[in-house]
Amino acid sequence: MIELNAENVYNYLITIANSQKNTITYGKMEEKCGLEHNPQNLQQLTDILNLIVVYNKLKGEPFLSVLVVNKHGIPGNGFFRTLNFVDVDVDDKIDFFVKEIQMIRAHKWEKWNWIRN
Repeated sequence: MIELNAENVYNYLITIANSQKNTITYGKMEEKCGLEHNPQNLQQLTDILNLIVVYNKLKGEPFLSVLVVNKHGIPGNGFFRTLNFVDVDVDDKIDFFVKEIQMIRAHKWEKWNWIRN
Protein backbone atom coordinates (compact mmCIF):
# COMPACT_ATOMS: atom_id res chain seq x y z
CA MET A 1 0.00 0.00 0.00
CA ILE A 2 1.20 3.52 -0.76
CA GLU A 3 0.23 6.67 1.13
CA LEU A 4 -1.99 8.93 -0.96
CA ASN A 5 0.19 11.94 -1.72
CA ALA A 6 1.67 13.35 -4.91
CA GLU A 7 5.21 12.14 -4.29
CA ASN A 8 4.18 8.54 -3.59
CA VAL A 9 1.70 8.37 -6.49
CA TYR A 10 4.27 9.89 -8.87
CA ASN A 11 6.91 7.38 -7.79
CA TYR A 12 4.46 4.48 -8.09
CA LEU A 13 3.56 5.61 -11.62
CA ILE A 14 7.29 5.57 -12.45
CA THR A 15 7.32 1.95 -11.28
CA ILE A 16 4.49 1.21 -13.71
CA ALA A 17 6.25 3.16 -16.48
CA ASN A 18 9.38 1.07 -16.01
CA SER A 19 7.54 -2.27 -15.84
CA GLN A 20 5.84 -4.52 -18.35
CA LYS A 21 2.48 -3.23 -17.13
CA ASN A 22 1.04 -0.64 -19.46
CA THR A 23 -1.57 1.01 -17.26
CA ILE A 24 -3.50 0.81 -13.99
CA THR A 25 -7.21 1.50 -13.54
CA TYR A 26 -8.51 4.21 -11.24
CA GLY A 27 -10.05 1.46 -9.09
CA LYS A 28 -6.79 -0.47 -8.80
CA MET A 29 -4.94 2.76 -8.03
CA GLU A 30 -7.42 3.53 -5.24
CA GLU A 31 -6.91 -0.01 -3.95
CA LYS A 32 -3.12 0.41 -4.08
CA CYS A 33 -3.55 3.53 -1.91
CA GLY A 34 -5.74 1.63 0.58
CA LEU A 35 -8.87 3.55 -0.38
CA GLU A 36 -12.41 2.30 -0.77
CA HIS A 37 -13.88 2.99 -4.18
CA ASN A 38 -16.21 5.94 -3.73
CA PRO A 39 -16.61 9.41 -5.29
CA GLN A 40 -14.78 11.24 -2.48
CA ASN A 41 -11.72 8.98 -2.67
CA LEU A 42 -11.74 9.09 -6.46
CA GLN A 43 -11.74 12.90 -6.29
CA GLN A 44 -8.74 12.84 -3.94
CA LEU A 45 -6.88 10.57 -6.34
CA THR A 46 -7.75 12.65 -9.41
CA ASP A 47 -6.68 15.84 -7.61
CA ILE A 48 -3.25 14.26 -7.10
CA LEU A 49 -3.11 12.99 -10.68
CA ASN A 50 -3.93 16.52 -11.89
CA LEU A 51 -1.12 17.93 -9.73
CA ILE A 52 1.23 15.40 -11.33
CA VAL A 53 0.15 16.64 -14.79
CA VAL A 54 1.19 20.17 -13.79
CA TYR A 55 4.46 18.89 -12.30
CA ASN A 56 5.25 16.91 -15.48
CA LYS A 57 4.48 19.96 -17.62
CA LEU A 58 6.78 22.17 -15.53
CA LYS A 59 9.60 19.61 -15.81
CA GLY A 60 9.05 19.02 -19.54
CA GLU A 61 8.24 15.34 -18.95
CA PRO A 62 5.64 13.06 -20.51
CA PHE A 63 2.41 12.95 -18.50
CA LEU A 64 2.61 10.02 -16.07
CA SER A 65 -1.06 10.39 -15.15
CA VAL A 66 -1.94 8.99 -18.57
CA LEU A 67 -1.07 5.57 -17.08
CA VAL A 68 -4.19 5.68 -14.88
CA VAL A 69 -7.16 4.66 -17.01
CA ASN A 70 -10.90 4.12 -16.81
CA LYS A 71 -12.84 0.96 -17.67
CA HIS A 72 -12.49 1.85 -21.37
CA GLY A 73 -8.70 1.72 -21.13
CA ILE A 74 -7.93 5.43 -21.50
CA PRO A 75 -7.63 8.29 -19.01
CA GLY A 76 -10.86 9.97 -17.96
CA ASN A 77 -12.16 13.29 -19.22
CA GLY A 78 -10.72 15.09 -16.18
CA PHE A 79 -7.21 14.21 -17.36
CA PHE A 80 -7.86 15.82 -20.74
CA ARG A 81 -9.45 18.90 -19.11
CA THR A 82 -6.31 19.29 -16.99
CA LEU A 83 -4.17 19.12 -20.13
CA ASN A 84 -6.17 22.07 -21.50
CA PHE A 85 -5.40 23.93 -18.26
CA VAL A 86 -1.66 23.51 -18.90
CA ASP A 87 -2.02 24.56 -22.56
CA VAL A 88 -1.87 21.11 -24.15
CA ASP A 89 -4.44 20.70 -26.93
CA VAL A 90 -5.64 17.19 -27.71
CA ASP A 91 -7.52 16.59 -30.96
CA ASP A 92 -7.61 12.79 -30.79
CA LYS A 93 -7.62 11.26 -27.29
CA ILE A 94 -6.63 7.76 -28.44
CA ASP A 95 -3.78 9.03 -30.60
CA PHE A 96 -2.54 11.25 -27.78
CA PHE A 97 -2.75 8.35 -25.31
CA VAL A 98 -0.75 5.97 -27.54
CA LYS A 99 1.97 8.56 -28.26
CA GLU A 100 2.21 9.58 -24.61
CA ILE A 101 2.66 5.94 -23.53
CA GLN A 102 5.51 5.64 -26.05
CA MET A 103 7.18 8.78 -24.69
CA ILE A 104 6.75 7.54 -21.11
CA ARG A 105 8.48 4.26 -22.01
CA ALA A 106 11.40 6.11 -23.63
CA HIS A 107 11.85 8.67 -20.83
CA LYS A 108 14.56 8.32 -18.16
CA TRP A 109 12.58 8.77 -14.95
CA GLU A 110 13.88 10.03 -11.64
CA LYS A 111 11.98 9.53 -8.40
CA TRP A 112 10.27 12.57 -6.91
CA ASN A 113 12.05 13.23 -3.64
CA TRP A 114 11.05 16.26 -1.59
CA ILE A 115 13.76 17.62 0.65
CA ARG A 116 12.42 17.23 4.16
CA ASN A 117 13.72 18.95 7.28
